[in-house]
Amino acid sequence: MGNQGNMLMVWIIVVVVMVGGLGYLLIKYRRYSVLNRAIKEKNYELIIELSEQPSYRKALGNLSCDLYKFNAFRSMGRIDDLKQSIDNAIQLYGGKDLEKILELYFHYFLHHNDAEYAKKLLADIRDTGNAPFVQCCEWCYQVVAEHRNDLANEMEDQVNANVFSGYNLGIVLYLIAFQLQNEGDLKEALEYYKTAMQCFVPHAIYMELSSRNVEMIENKLNEADNFVD
Repeated sequence: MGNQGNMLMVWIIVVVVMVGGLGYLLIKYRRYSVLNRAIKEKNYELIIELSEQPSYRKALGNLSCDLYKFNAFRSMGRIDDLKQSIDNAIQLYGGKDLEKILELYFHYFLHHNDAEYAKKLLADIRDTGNAPFVQCCEWCYQVVAEHRNDLANEMEDQVNANVFSGYNLGIVLYLIAFQLQNEGDLKEALEYYKTAMQCFVPHAIYMELSSRNVEMIENKLNEADNFVD
């Protein structure tokens, strides 16, 4: 009976844990559903309100809630509030969570005509000590904000040395393509853009930029072919 009693207690604990886990997942799912529905309905004020509620932060985590809030500020055009919230978050987060925020909004501001704030975020990126991440962002700033067009060979050497992977690899390939496009080497640029796109999720900013440039180059090449014909 003693062993049977112990086994019964074990099963009771297992069931309680499973039920509790399922309950937590259900709450989490419902919280995300409410926020995503608010995005679809463009109810950004509600997103900001909910992202500050303790119940949402407990269920979804501070980072997820802050990213929803940042996106709401951005979508509403409340850029000063967005910057202030990012500045506050930089003081609170560390490690991969901080890198995610910096990566997302460094590239956003760099490509939305705010090189000054992007440069500020670049200083915070340098402080992360993540060498490939830092180098990728340094090159982005040099090419996009400072209009450097002499870095493609250096970038290609680093790519061939397998310094970069994932999203950062895609960005570096995009930067090589962008410089080749500026130099008029459209066919080579096209191949680099297409390779870069394999590193991005569908709605990433560099996927959109790459897709736009691929379409532009293909139209130019088709026009050239038709002219020759």
